[in-house]
Amino acid sequence: QVYASLLQEPDVAKRSKNKRRTVRKQLEKVKARLAVVEADPSVVETRSGFHCRTCGSTACTGNCWGFWTDAQ
Repeated sequence: QVYASLLQEPDVAKRSKNKRRTVRKQLEKVKARLAVVEADPSVVETRSGFHCRTCGSTACTGNCWGFWTDAQ
């Protein structure tokens, strides 16, 4: 039902054209970045640690399971 209502909207062609354009632009960005990395692998940043969005620790190994206390 939802898809049928989307097909009946008058701007379907425009919306799908925009989606295709967006996907095409993203693919071009990825290809360009891959070309840069393949040409010079040293341009890739190495991260020594990352900030866990759940517990806030930079030393989190991902075992916090989303709790705000010590690992379970």
